Amino acid sequence: MPKSNKAPIGLFFEVAPNPGHLNHYFSYVEKLKPELEKHDGLIWLNRYRAQLDDYSLLSHQLWDS
Repeated sequence: MPKSNKAPIGLFFEVAPNPGHLNHYFSYVEKLKPELEKHDGLIWLNRYRAQLDDYSLLSHQLWDS
C-alpha cells in the first residue's frame, strides 16, 4: 500500500437490518467487501455489533486519503 503524507479518513456508519434479515445483510457485505478491497486506499474494514441490542451494527473503515 502506498504511503501518503495526508491523514487517513475514518468512515463510520451504523446499520440496523430489518428483523430476520441479519444473515441477508452479511451475505451482501461478503459480496461487497472484495470490491472495496480492490481500491488501494482501503487500509482496513471492521464491523461491530451493539452491546445494548441485537440488531445495530457499526461499520468502521479506514481509508488512505
